[in-house]
Formats: sequence, C-alpha cells, structure tokens
Amino acid sequence: MVRIVFILQLLLISAIFSCRSDSMDPIIRYYDIDPDSTFNSIDHYTAGVYYPADSTDQGLFDLDRDGTMDIAVRMSHSYNSNCSSSNPGNIIYPIGEVVALRSDVALLFNSAQPTDHNLRYYSAGIYVTHSESVIWRSDYGKFHGRYSCNDVGAGSLYDQFVIFRIASGDSYRYGWLRVFKGYTMEPVVVKDYAIYSDLSFTTGDH
Repeated sequence: MVRIVFILQLLLISAIFSCRSDSMDPIIRYYDIDPDSTFNSIDHYTAGVYYPADSTDQGLFDLDRDGTMDIAVRMSHSYNSNCSSSNPGNIIYPIGEVVALRSDVALLFNSAQPTDHNLRYYSAGIYVTHSESVIWRSDYGKFHGRYSCNDVGAGSLYDQFVIFRIASGDSYRYGWLRVFKGYTMEPVVVKDYAIYSDLSFTTGDH
C-alpha cells in the first residue's frame, strides 16, 4: 500500500512539473511555408496606372490549425500623390493586404482609427511586448513594398513581420507572420509564421 501511494505521489509531481514546463515555453507553434506562398501583383499597366490583379488571388491561413481560417493575405492597391512634375497626378500602385477573417482574430495597427488601415509591422529581430501603444483591431490592414511614379523604387525592401492575436478561451495567443512585397511588379510573398503563448517575443525567432 505504501509503495502504491509513493508511486502515485511521483506521478503527481511529474505531472505538475510537466505542465509547468509547457506553460513556461513561450513558443507554441512554428510553421515554415515551403514553398513560399505568392500572390499576383499586377494584371496590367496602362497610361501610368498599375492595375492590381484579381483580388480573389489570395491565401487563406488557419494559423492555429483548428479547422477555421483566421486570415487572408492578398494584393490590394493604394495611391501615390507624391509624383514629380514630370509625372503629375495620382497613380495606383499595388500593396499587400492582410485581412482578419473572424472577430476573435485581430491585427496590430498603427492607429485605432477605423479609416487608418496601416498595419504596424516590424523587421526581423525586434522584441514585441505589451505596451499602452499596442492597438488591436479585427480589420484589414496593408503593408507596402517599393513603388514610385517611374517604378524606380522607394520605401523599403525587406521581410516584414505582421503581428496578430487569436482568442483562446479567456486569454489570447500571439504571433508574427513574415510577409514580403518587393517592387511594383512583384507579388506578395508569405514565408512563415509562429504562435506564442504571450505577447513577449522577438520577430523571426522560433
């Protein structure tokens, strides 16, 4: 009888330490999208206007693998009104767009204003954590690549990390999605993503 009680105590202690170890591990899942998912950029270019491809060319991603799609990534478009005198007026240029498909999925934005669809995104190796400036919205947001009136290139050309959260019971899971948008004529690329147990991680780590 004493031996049985001792064995049960060992099993209980082992279970407690096992749960503690799992809860302390900040990384829950990492997924490498191989090959990278790419989505068309330009359908055609006419009279100084870049016309984006059909918006149905998009990727749907079940980030937490629960059988329900969480976000969509696709091409969209915006306007550049900073053209030179030799290129007057606005032009349409393609951008990347991430869409939260459910109300319990949110993206990190620069502003709480519903008319501002600029995502807050990061380069690799940036530590992300809770702060008063963290703004979550279940909406669609955009990220830019390189563009200019002459398609010479402006802006940045590197991987961008979009930050998301997913409701999980009474709490949330947080993560990053690595995306890329190159020059005007290049597609949007989705490379990989990771989900953590808290908003306390470094972009690109897994």
